[in-house]
Amino acid sequence: MPTVNETPPPAVQNDLSSLNTALDTSIPTKQDNNLLIATWNIRSFASLTGKWTATGNDTVC
Repeated sequence: MPTVNETPPPAVQNDLSSLNTALDTSIPTKQDNNLLIATWNIRSFASLTGKWTATGNDTVC
């Protein structure tokens, strides 16, 4: 099972890079007078498995 310290596969690294770029362009810079709040839909985590990339034969952890 992958751990947090393992390097993700290239496809995941590319997705993370794209996400970081998109977030940098759409989220305002933190300043002293503003509060940034983020939320995530917990249902997005419904199909997590112990691997970086799930296949059709995987079951939910």
